Amino acid sequence: MDEVKIVETNCNGEIIDTPGWNDSNGKVRSLENLRVIYNQLKTIAEAGRLNAIVLTVNEKDKCDDSILELVQKLFKCFGALMFPMLCIFFTKSELKTTPEEA
Repeated sequence: MDEVKIVETNCNGEIIDTPGWNDSNGKVRSLENLRVIYNQLKTIAEAGRLNAIVLTVNEKDKCDDSILELVQKLFKCFGALMFPMLCIFFTKSELKTTPEEA
């Protein structure tokens, strides 16, 4: 995805889908995507409409340094005000029912 798109609009708000971070097309592409993500979030925040930042992360990447790097970059852009709005959602995870399975 190269652009920001509004996925859903209703009376309660909008869901915005942005280009990915740590894209398989390399670091340069990730930095380009970060600029797009930042500009969109900044526009929404300035309009007083930013209520949540949801990062969707493949579970296999959960301990990857790139996730920490992204959170650090978002913090640099928005400061501590972003933390109450930040949610990290892991996809492709498996339910582990015992400590041995973890």
